[in-house]
Amino acid sequence: MSEINYSNLLRQIVSSYLAHRMSRVEYLAQRRGLLEQIDREFNGDEQSNGWTPSETVNQTPDSDSSPDITLVPKP
Repeated sequence: MSEINYSNLLRQIVSSYLAHRMSRVEYLAQRRGLLEQIDREFNGDEQSNGWTPSETVNQTPDSDSSPDITLVPKP
């Protein structure tokens, strides 16, 4: 996929979130998935960022503040 298509997909995700068509949790999940896909395509590494897929996002319902994120580095 070209950089332009990734840019358009990211813009669509952000636009949907800002227009309140998706929740913050859904937005973060879709954005993370897209960024991981970009990372795999351009870096060729499944986990090149050094974090495990078990990172957690804790957010209270109807919260508009940033979620608490706990990142766990690979041993």
